Amino acid sequence: MAMIHVRSRRCVAAAFLASAIIASVAACGSQGGASSLPTSPEGSTTPPAASGAPSPTGTAALASSLAATKALAAYRGAFADWTAVEAIPNKADYQNPQLANHLTGAALSYVTGAVYVNTNVDGAVAHGKPVLLNPTVSQAVPASNPTQVVINDCVQTNAWLLYTTDGHLYNNVPGGREKTQALVTLNGGTWKVSKLVMEVVGTC
Repeated sequence: MAMIHVRSRRCVAAAFLASAIIASVAACGSQGGASSLPTSPEGSTTPPAASGAPSPTGTAALASSLAATKALAAYRGAFADWTAVEAIPNKADYQNPQLANHLTGAALSYVTGAVYVNTNVDGAVAHGKPVLLNPTVSQAVPASNPTQVVINDCVQTNAWLLYTTDGHLYNNVPGGREKTQALVTLNGGTWKVSKLVMEVVGTC
C-alpha cells in the first residue's frame, strides 16, 4: 500500500484529519481553493527558491534568502524524520519525539496520525523513501524578516510503500506523484513545518 495520507489506503480518521488541515490552511488566507496554502499577502516577497541566489542586494533580500534556505531544510528534515520513524520494524512509535524535530502544530498531528494508522491500526511496516522532486519556496512573509515560508513540491511515493510484517506488499495500491504544499514557520528561533497538504497520486 503506498504511503500516505490522502490516498485510498488511508482510514476515515486520517482522511478527516487531512481535510481539517486543508480547511485550516484555507482559513489562513488561501485564494486558490481549499487545498492551496496562503497566497502572497501585501508586504510579502517571493525569494528565488530554485537557485537560492539572492534578489537585489539589501538586508531584506538577505533575510528572505536565509529564511528560504532554513525553511527548505526543515521541510526535508520533516520527511526524513517521518520515514525513519515509520520504518521501525515493529509498531512504530507514533509519539516518537523525533517527529517533533521538524514538525509542529497541524502538520505534527497529521504525521503522527498517519504513523499511528499505518503501524498500529493497519499493522504495516514502511520501506523505502519518498523522493522530493522539486521543493521550492513560493512566498515568504513578511518581506523584511520572514517568519512564514510556503513551499510547493511534487513528492514521488512509488518507492515509499507499506509492507506486511512478513515482507509482502500491504496491497496493490501503487504510489505516484503527489502535489505537496507546506507552511513552514519560525517559532522560538526554530523553523518547523506547521501545515502539510499532500494531494492524491497524479496531481503533479
